[in-house]
Amino acid sequence: VSAMIAEQGGAKLVTGIDYVDSAIRKAKEGHTLHNLDFSVSSIEDWSKKSEVVVSLGVLEHMDDPERTLKHMINLVESKGIIVITCPYFLNIRGYVWMTLVNLLDVPMSLTDLHYISPFDIEKWLIDTPMKLEKVQLFDHDRSNGFGMIVDMKKRLFNALSDANLPNHKVETMISWLENVIEYQNRNTKIESNGANALYIIKPKK
Repeated sequence: VSAMIAEQGGAKLVTGIDYVDSAIRKAKEGHTLHNLDFSVSSIEDWSKKSEVVVSLGVLEHMDDPERTLKHMINLVESKGIIVITCPYFLNIRGYVWMTLVNLLDVPMSLTDLHYISPFDIEKWLIDTPMKLEKVQLFDHDRSNGFGMIVDMKKRLFNALSDANLPNHKVETMISWLENVIEYQNRNTKIESNGANALYIIKPKK
């Protein structure tokens, strides 16, 4: 990602950091752009200020994501910005997972320590000079489409097993989700956020 940003040509210097020495060594071997540098460091130990701080798929793995985010704020210049990505849960996939997490303590994965939503980030920013300006969604098929079915088949079996819960009903759940996706694809004008549905049934022509 650091190389992709540097290749755009708009940054005088892009520095990629990782706490794993072998990852940095591999990055240096693969990229030699004049405006690109790499350094072995964790985000908590990094202190050099930048105009932009980019963190992709990191915050959900940190012990204290609020503290990490606030440290990122200290790393940007006064008019700088922070760009982060993390899993998003305000979708079909997210509602299933957060139900399992909150009611049954079923982990989404063994590496994701936190399940971060926009309202969490808004809360963490209250006493800071920063605000959540925009939320841009991507990877839609894996949240509300058939890509979600593939992902959920694998994850549900493993997650329920990790939580020592029965997983023999996973196929039934997957079948229902497949029907949901197929129906929504056929009826794109139907809003999916109602708590009840009114059905009007007419004779076939």
